[in-house]
Amino acid sequence: FQVFGDGAVLFDSGLRRDTDPALYSGRLAVDGVRELLLVALDGDDGFESDHADWGAPILISSGRRPTRNGRALRSVRGRWEPVQSWPVQPIHATLLPDGSLLSHASGTAQGAGDPSPGAAHDFTRVDVSDTSTFTHVTANHPSEDLYGAGHARLSDGTLLEVGGFAGRSGGSAAGQPFGKAQSSRLAATTNEWIPAASMGAARWGATALTLGDGSVLAVGGSDAAMPGTLRPEVFVGHAWRTLVGVDPGSWLVVGDALLDRTYPWAHVAPDGRVFWAGWDERMGTFDARTGAGSWKFQALREPIQRAWGTSTQLRPDYVLLAGGVNHRGNPGAATRTSLRCTLGGTNPTTQLVGSMWLRRADHNATILSDGTVLVTGGSALHADGISASPWRGG
Repeated sequence: FQVFGDGAVLFDSGLRRDTDPALYSGRLAVDGVRELLLVALDGDDGFESDHADWGAPILISSGRRPTRNGRALRSVRGRWEPVQSWPVQPIHATLLPDGSLLSHASGTAQGAGDPSPGAAHDFTRVDVSDTSTFTHVTANHPSEDLYGAGHARLSDGTLLEVGGFAGRSGGSAAGQPFGKAQSSRLAATTNEWIPAASMGAARWGATALTLGDGSVLAVGGSDAAMPGTLRPEVFVGHAWRTLVGVDPGSWLVVGDALLDRTYPWAHVAPDGRVFWAGWDERMGTFDARTGAGSWKFQALREPIQRAWGTSTQLRPDYVLLAGGVNHRGNPGAATRTSLRCTLGGTNPTTQLVGSMWLRRADHNATILSDGTVLVTGGSALHADGISASPWRGG
């Protein structure tokens, strides 16, 4: 399978056989391409018994090209740059189809909230920022509290958010959050939230991940009403399907009372499976394409945890881990280091890359439309008061 843009090879799958799993090409940039060709070859052995299925690729028209391209942030590629102010204390951040950045902020009656699980929280402010001009508008949900919601882009670019906050428990688990089963889509042109099908489980602190077939995986999170690890679910456009064959409790590191540590460490590997980079040293994959997937350990990375750190996928074969706290060492101070995980081989490989300007935990990393990475929020110490101070790097 090959994709050409004006004669240049944009993607080449290599030889594929009927026993191979489906392969996800990733999103391909076709800006300015006048002739786009999708080619299925015969493997150089004749076309007898050859079959090809492109899996419903989607072409997004140039009319939806991002206009908010982050030029107010960009200076020099390839290095971390100084801190910049931000009007809210961001907990989550997502790049919208027009290039603007949506971020969440926990709030209380007295001001900005602390994003740590047991801290005071009264409401969620949803902020949409034009990264070209630094102008901001709010897009608050009218009925649901999105504090702790997971979020992912559907195949058409629409933002889907899953789970949220439903108060805190008392008794022996006092202060632990109740999750929500709700999910909502954001109408980007009006900043209005549209209800979608509810999940089978209520989740606070879930990860939402868009899979290669356009479905969305909800994994991890917690709910004080149901202690223990929640089974993953897949959103197929109108309903949720629970992956009954995947038990995260057998391989996820579980700590912080009822909270497991999956956010935001799940990514789509080049072969279509889910890659989990982990808070601790374990890396592995599981198959979310069927209801009977199973966990497969793959490799150990650096011998430290990156608790309360962040990870983001720059390319189908490149996951960047940034910051976090070595929970087995000093349980408070965060690291400045970042780590590259290269996927696609038998096992993932890792290497340290450039360190950030500041130590960070409880932060978020978002890829902007020009390919640079924006990191927002967090603190040099885990949940240490937290100031709204984003910084970035190329």
